[in-house]
Amino acid sequence: MDNLYEGIQHACCVDFDGNGLLILGKSGSGKSSLAIACMGLGAVLVGDDYITLKIQNKNIIAISPPNIAGLIEVPKVGILKCDYKEQTKLVLAIDVSRGEINRLPVSRSIKLKNCGIPLIYGARIPHLHSVAYQLIKGGLSGI
Repeated sequence: MDNLYEGIQHACCVDFDGNGLLILGKSGSGKSSLAIACMGLGAVLVGDDYITLKIQNKNIIAISPPNIAGLIEVPKVGILKCDYKEQTKLVLAIDVSRGEINRLPVSRSIKLKNCGIPLIYGARIPHLHSVAYQLIKGGLSGI
């Protein structure tokens, strides 16, 4: 099980109708690219590159750092202005640096203190933004 820490985290975050997606990964791994692809499906940016995390009412909350609120960097294009939300409740994390080796992987989670959310290894998954949207909308089947 992976762990997060309270405070500033190197990550991106988008919100799908009150459900937050935390996008983790090494520099240059595609965090901002996944965020902007999700925004094309209707997600709203919470933060690009850095997110503040805290526990509130037994949920992990992602908060947009004020100095970069409403800004997202798109490599080879520049820094774009966009709509944003100040915070969201996280329901899913995707690590775009790690690739899944199993066709049907074991259930994973990532925790902050005693609160956890599902974790997906997203490297090399085609159409990851659509997969993320469907996971947040419907979840895993549990089969």
